[in-house]
Amino acid sequence: MVALHKACLSLYSGECSAAIVAGTNLALAPTMATTMSDNFVLSPSGICRSFDADADGYGRGEAISALYIKRFEDAVRDGDPIRAVIRSTATNCDGKTPNISMPGAETQESLIHQAYSRAKIPDLSETAFLECHGTGTVMGDTTELTAVAKVFGGKGIYIGSVSTMKLSVGIPWSAKLTRV
Repeated sequence: MVALHKACLSLYSGECSAAIVAGTNLALAPTMATTMSDNFVLSPSGICRSFDADADGYGRGEAISALYIKRFEDAVRDGDPIRAVIRSTATNCDGKTPNISMPGAETQESLIHQAYSRAKIPDLSETAFLECHGTGTVMGDTTELTAVAKVFGGKGIYIGSVSTMKLSVGIPWSAKLTRV
């Protein structure tokens, strides 16, 4: 996501006319899984249950993703298929929480406001759905939901998380949709 943010900034500033944004997560060695398990981040069942009372961590997955992005006007001019429009991106890290596994609700709330301000969307209640991180951990989900509730709590919002989806042999694809 940070790579996407940086690519968007480069497009906005004119540093480039298009960008390929890629990310990967490959479990090539057991070191990261062992460390995460030792810190109680991984679900013992291997299933991520974002926003669920039974949440006990997340299940790791492997993926390679890539996006080709360019300015909207250029895509229209070039006749490119447009799958989505990115109106704004924002990143932050306040460094004020005890460790990386303890996010700050106030910082997340500020980030949401910053992204909406940059996108020039004054009425947040026009948002019908918000894709969340949804770590599947009590600390992470509680912090994220606290921020989302403070920002969108007046009228409510539907939330979901791709973290709760699992595609594997014999395991159906499912998504959790919750209204906050």
